[in-house]
Amino acid sequence: MHKALVLILTFISSLALAKEKVAVIFVGNADPILQEREAAALKFYETYGYRVIRLSPNSDKAATSESFKKTLAGLKNVESLHVEFLGHGELKENGKKYYMMAADKNGEGLDIKRSLEVQDLKKSLQDFQKKNPEAESTVYALNCFGGRIPQALADLPRTQAFSATRGDVKSWTFLEGGESRKNVDFLVFFQRGLEEGKTFQEAFADATKEYQKIQKQSPSRFPFAGEPAFSLPRSQSQEYVLKWCFSKTTGSSVPDDSQKLIARKLKSQHAETTEYIQSMKSAVACSKTSEIKQEAESLKTIEKNLKEKAVKKLQEVILSSKMDETLPKFIDDLQGAMDFYREMDNDPSVAEKMEEVRNDLRELFEVKDEVDFARFKEAKAEKIAEEIKACDGNKPPEFCDSGKALYMLFTYGQWSTEDLKPEEIVQKCARPTPALVSAEKTLEESQKRQQCFVKESENNPLAAYMAFSTNSKSLQSFCSTFKPAEDFYKKEGECLERFGKQASAKDWKRLQEIDKMSQGRMSDTSSKPKEREQGGVR
Repeated sequence: MHKALVLILTFISSLALAKEKVAVIFVGNADPILQEREAAALKFYETYGYRVIRLSPNSDKAATSESFKKTLAGLKNVESLHVEFLGHGELKENGKKYYMMAADKNGEGLDIKRSLEVQDLKKSLQDFQKKNPEAESTVYALNCFGGRIPQALADLPRTQAFSATRGDVKSWTFLEGGESRKNVDFLVFFQRGLEEGKTFQEAFADATKEYQKIQKQSPSRFPFAGEPAFSLPRSQSQEYVLKWCFSKTTGSSVPDDSQKLIARKLKSQHAETTEYIQSMKSAVACSKTSEIKQEAESLKTIEKNLKEKAVKKLQEVILSSKMDETLPKFIDDLQGAMDFYREMDNDPSVAEKMEEVRNDLRELFEVKDEVDFARFKEAKAEKIAEEIKACDGNKPPEFCDSGKALYMLFTYGQWSTEDLKPEEIVQKCARPTPALVSAEKTLEESQKRQQCFVKESENNPLAAYMAFSTNSKSLQSFCSTFKPAEDFYKKEGECLERFGKQASAKDWKRLQEIDKMSQGRMSDTSSKPKEREQGGVR
């Protein structure tokens, strides 16, 4: 009887002493890709015996600053905490504040008031550590500008953080080739590596290389469309050294062999990233200054010619419109706009817009017959040409901010019910975007695109102009975007050198702590990983 009681008490005591592993997944909105990531993360953490707390549009707790703080405040007796941020990230107040964005109450947009600021994240982790003094925390961020997270947490003990990109660069998701094309990003590669038994450090290094590789193989947005779509992952070790450098502190400690090894690893990562940027520049033909200058001039000429054709076609659409179809539509649209503005009549800026709508309605009500409508159409056709021309002037009108092509598309929608379908021309002339292999191939692709858009403009000038204007960024302008990255890594290289010579013993000790933690594995806190589904969780 006595032995039985001892066994029971021992069992109860072991339960009380048993610490748990917890993963908190913060999903900012209901984007399909984020839902896919959330499902994969859930499987990933459950594989290693973590209790998963989902703050997400797909759970009973929304992802907000308040829910995150309450969640971490309620955690006790934890040995390992993982926090994964999935969603948008935004910089505010000229970059002084960084937010992991949360959806509004309706789940339709983003609400800064409900979003989690990075210093609040740090404060929550500090409070968590007070209640769980032996716990280690790992933070992952897929968000744009996510480098602000390892930067903010750089000096927080027993914590490591990894982000998909720097604190001044967006994060991107790409399509991975093969029979079943899947959306992949930095976290996908990172957690695949962890599943394979790699240390956090090894998984980060390998994921960075894989992420860079697929960015060159699947340049879905660049170099011909939009902004450069390449992300540069960051670790807490990198951000700690950088933060030390900006603090301008100095010491005189001579690093030992293990510390020198850490410094060499950081320098190696830095060299690989610098080499990657240079390989990107080379593949985009940035070194071929005369060729990319010629390409930029060619694109300007084509843009001018396509624009002229598009304006002429738009004028034809306006002049061929029928009074009984077009006039009622205009009146309905304007009356709808008036109703919308009336609901906002407390806003002083609305008064001017309401007056514009009233003037437009008066103009329409003066159209009594076909003769009046003909004059109305002629005036509008002439006006659209003047407006598009004004967009290229020194003081372009406000509507030009969204782009000439978009304004022309809006105007077309007012006068016609037929679909232009510019996306069909995009598919024909600009998809798929080939891998960045060499300068010659990139220049060849640019030439092929130009010829295609010009040819398509013969049959559908408006749609061709729409497609061209969003898929024909010059290589010259793309190459100019590398400078901020080059400047950043030049400073980081200098910083690494200075840290090796001037860091104090305390600085080296903290860097060693981060490095030691990054040499752990997911399985280190798990007695035995559960069986995974065929093909892994991601």
